[in-house]
Amino acid sequence: MTQPLIPRDVENCANSTEVPGSLIGDERKFVESVLYFLKAPVIVWPSYEDDFRDRWDQVLLHRLAHAREVFAQKECTEFEAMLYVSSASLVHPLTHEWAEIYFWLFRRWRPEAAVDNDIGGHELDPQEREELARLRRCIFKGQMLHLKGQRAPGEKE
Repeated sequence: MTQPLIPRDVENCANSTEVPGSLIGDERKFVESVLYFLKAPVIVWPSYEDDFRDRWDQVLLHRLAHAREVFAQKECTEFEAMLYVSSASLVHPLTHEWAEIYFWLFRRWRPEAAVDNDIGGHELDPQEREELARLRRCIFKGQMLHLKGQRAPGEKE
């Protein structure tokens, strides 16, 4: 016999306060992920936040599309990394390595614009991949610190 969908003893079920430990952990992870997707800031170079507000919808779509990857690797999305590198390039010239990383990200997330602007390139080498991963981890950490009410490294009061 299969278990009924709704317990017969609904009153006892509703009054029960016992929750298995694994469900509490799962619930916490779920709440963290929802907060991250909806409330984590888009981290760009300081004082350039307003220049990227119009990208919020795209950021949210990328976060949702890559939800599993974001939390498994504890890294922001590649799209958010592209926005950060783009904002940083407004203040500091990019090194050759970071320019290659940026062009790779740009081709990946804006392929039609890359073709229109004749931005060719190659796949990232292992060192460039590691630099990108390090940046994505740093951005993710800053976002999580912000959500917990703490300042990220380099963030103003």
